[in-house]
Parts: sequence; structure tokens; C-alpha cells
Amino acid sequence: MDDPAGRDDPASTPAGPTAPAASTAPTPRVTRRSVLLGGAGIVMAAGAGAGVAGLRPRPAPARAPQPPAILVQALAAERDLLAAVAATSAAHPELGSLLTQLAGDHRDHERAFVTMLADYPGAATPTGVPTPPPPDTALGLRAVEQRAADAAAAHAAALWGAEATLLASIAACEAGHAELLQ
Repeated sequence: MDDPAGRDDPASTPAGPTAPAASTAPTPRVTRRSVLLGGAGIVMAAGAGAGVAGLRPRPAPARAPQPPAILVQALAAERDLLAAVAATSAAHPELGSLLTQLAGDHRDHERAFVTMLADYPGAATPTGVPTPPPPDTALGLRAVEQRAADAAAAHAAALWGAEATLLASIAACEAGHAELLQ
């Protein structure tokens, strides 16, 4: 068929094949919101992964075979304080209840040191440490308590972890004893 308009081409007729139609679906656009939400999701996933990794049990750090010498010295100092309190108590029965309380605190400190030293496989208890004679006055005991508090505080600064915490706590307690003995 000859078409007077010059349409004898079957591709251009309505019944014939047509040119490929352009896609009518919108092209995906990357918006700032989608980038930020995607980034936030990645950060949250990484945080969750790190949190799960943090739940794994970690082996405890190995302790040194010997305890720090400071702990052994501190145990000896507590035993010296117990002797000083006993001597002062014998010389001043009127301070009985106060000195009984102080002796109880020092026995607790001694037990804490013994327990902590037991955690070290090669721990030895102090022996043969020369001690000054115990004071026989409340002011003498006060001076001994204050020196012990100062020494424990200085030793706490040289340690870390539970050992430092114990010595700092004992330093505070002994400073309180010194104040009570004024």
C-alpha cells in the first residue's frame, strides 16, 4: 500500500513495531537524608559489634610471683600499730573504748593485707622487721598513726588497682585515728 503521505514504512504505521519506549519509572535520587540514615545505620551496626566483642570474657592479668614490697611493709606497719595501741591501752585505761575501736580497725587492716598477700603465689609474711618501741601516751600514739597514714598514702600513689585502693583507704582511716587522738 502506498500511502500518499509517504508512510509505506511498516515501522511507522500504528499497527507496526514501535521505537523502544522510554522508561517511565523515576530514577533513584540520592538525598542527604538517605546518606545520613545509611551512615547512622553503619555506625549503629559497628557499635553493636563492638558491644558484643566487649562481652567476651577476658583473661585476668597474671599477677607477679612476688607481691610488691610495699604491701609486705604495710602489713608489718599494721602489726606495729596494733602493738602501739596495746601499749597505749595498758598505760591509759581511761581511753579503753577508743583504743578498742582503733585496735579493731587495725586488725581489719591486717586481715585485708593478709588476704591480699595470699593472692600472690610467692608471698612471704614479714619477719624480723625492727620496730620502734610503742608509745605510752595518746599523743605518742597520735604521732605514730599520723606517720602511718602519711606512709600509706605515699605507698598508695606508687601502686595501682586494688592494692592502691586498699592502701588509700587505710591511709584515710589512720588519719581519722590521728584526729580522734587529739
